[in-house]
Amino acid sequence: MRMRLSLAGVLLIVLCCSWHPLKMSYTAVKYEPERRCLEVSFRVFQDDVEAAFLRNYGYRCNIVQQAEDPELLSYLQGYFDQVFDLWAGGEEICLDYLRMQPEQQMGLVLYFKSTPLTPQQLSRLQIYNAILVTTFPQQVNMFFLGLDADRRYTTQMDVEVQQVSINFEQ
Repeated sequence: MRMRLSLAGVLLIVLCCSWHPLKMSYTAVKYEPERRCLEVSFRVFQDDVEAAFLRNYGYRCNIVQQAEDPELLSYLQGYFDQVFDLWAGGEEICLDYLRMQPEQQMGLVLYFKSTPLTPQQLSRLQIYNAILVTTFPQQVNMFFLGLDADRRYTTQMDVEVQQVSINFEQ
């Protein structure tokens, strides 16, 4: 709990600064039992994602101003499909883009949701998180998973560690 609060404090400071030499994202995956799906939120810097789109696709944009543009939404869906994956019991979990929420200065929160899943399907998970690491080799991606009160997991990923496996069966 203390680590999570410290992590949240550092992230808040970083996201409130318009100049950010530290490259960081925060991904939270939470199980929504009433909808039987995972909600995935990515907290990223707007200019970092725009730089990744320009570098990877040659696509220049202003994400907030173009938030409803179908072309931009296609790039968002495609990019996060490429750099972030979840598997449950060996099967890939499909994520669909929901919405974007601009935060203070350059921070963005992008929301995705999964197809319906049961809690039992989520006992063994694999996570791949390479958000922004090809654009910024110093990128750090913090990751939080919260399925219920007993099944929680937090880790840090980067250019060298992009995949983790979690087993709640033990």
